Amino acid sequence: MSTATIPPVKPRPASSESLEYQRLIDARIESTRRGLKLVDLASTLVILAVLALGYLLTTAIIEHWLFAHGMPTAHRVLLLVLFTSFVVAYLWRRVAPLVLRKINPAFAADTIERENPSLKNSLLSSLQLRSQSSPMPRAVLEAVE
Repeated sequence: MSTATIPPVKPRPASSESLEYQRLIDARIESTRRGLKLVDLASTLVILAVLALGYLLTTAIIEHWLFAHGMPTAHRVLLLVLFTSFVVAYLWRRVAPLVLRKINPAFAADTIERENPSLKNSLLSSLQLRSQSSPMPRAVLEAVE
């Protein structure tokens, strides 16, 4: 019994159409990543603005209903320090990660696929195949793209 060795498959050079698809996919994913970050940042800041208005309304109601001659300065300062501490903590937990970290390309691809069900998971598969450490045959990548 002889053992025949199978020659390795030589990857075909990338066609210009394939490279164009890759550029288009990368551009769309990057655009989606920026959009997701901006939407998250905007919604977080709107929530903070609503909380600030709630703080002001609550403080005004407390001052007018509980204190006959206005709230003492010490109480106002205490409420302001508490609210400022809350704002700093909120910004640290919610806004800082949005500014400092990047949106995962796989999450962006999943978001695109949820909006376009006709893609049938091909965008995410394409990303995962391109990012593998072992080179994927060009024909497989082109078929997925």
